[in-house]
Amino acid sequence: MLKSNDDYNTSVYFFEDFILLIFVLIDDLYQQYVPVSVKKRRNIEKAKLSDTECITIAICGELLGIDSEKSWYSFVKRNYSQLFPKMCSRSRFNRTCRNLLQVTELLMEKLSECIDFTQSSYRIVDSFPLLV
Repeated sequence: MLKSNDDYNTSVYFFEDFILLIFVLIDDLYQQYVPVSVKKRRNIEKAKLSDTECITIAICGELLGIDSEKSWYSFVKRNYSQLFPKMCSRSRFNRTCRNLLQVTELLMEKLSECIDFTQSSYRIVDSFPLLV
């Protein structure tokens, strides 16, 4: 459940809400910054998952620190089928994610530009695995 605080921060209590929040951010940035040549590439209308869904799933897996593409795909397919009802095959998903790697990097760069961390006294260091 998402809860908006008075200071416009968003608290995420469930992982499903986190996935939805990431999806909305990625989708907005995708529509704004990704070139038309990528959005309208050949056979895109035949894809079961949209580019933003693939990128969202991949980013959430990376944020959790899951290295195995196979186990992450199986976990999402088993536990979050209500969010992604048209899940494609594992090989197609991994191939699409690899093909969208430059797009994913672009979106992550734009996301970091949108969020101004220079005024914050807190920093995140991603070097030590912690159980969450």
